[in-house]
Amino acid sequence: MENLRNYAIIAIAICTIAMCSTENAPAENKDYICRPADSLNTEHFIKQMSASNAKELSLSKLAKKRSRNSKVREYATRVMDACILANSDLAPFAILKNIKMPDSVTIDSDNSYTTLQQSGRADFDKEYLSMITDSHNQAIALLTNMAMARDTAISSFADKHLPVFRRHLDEGNYLSRHLHRKMKTS
Repeated sequence: MENLRNYAIIAIAICTIAMCSTENAPAENKDYICRPADSLNTEHFIKQMSASNAKELSLSKLAKKRSRNSKVREYATRVMDACILANSDLAPFAILKNIKMPDSVTIDSDNSYTTLQQSGRADFDKEYLSMITDSHNQAIALLTNMAMARDTAISSFADKHLPVFRRHLDEGNYLSRHLHRKMKTS
């Protein structure tokens, strides 16, 4: 009798896990998928994500002007395009929540733009890539968290932009390593 009770408990646990699995849930029933509690509310996400995009946009504009390396300038252009797209996709959420999104001119709370602007020619690309990859890591953490949000529209936004930010992070890391090797051999 004891074994039968244990088997019943195990069966219930397995069924519960299977029912909460997001892999088996149809896309149209996203509202009914068991999701972890949102640890970051939508308003906070919109503010942080738009600030991150504005910061990356301003740093990338500067890199596009000042970098001597064509690969870094091309990368900066791609980052700018991704930030503009992400902000345009984020704008309807901000309007809905009555949140003012910062622009690249007003955002510089951590003085990263000034630091990058004052860096010497030799260190500029390295400094830019370091700042962008740090910012991308933070943005990826935000997007990963919101990909599991109960708000399906925000979750879809995060799912759409996560691959782009991850690709740019990988590309930024690759360029950093490439520049580091190039500096060692010079």
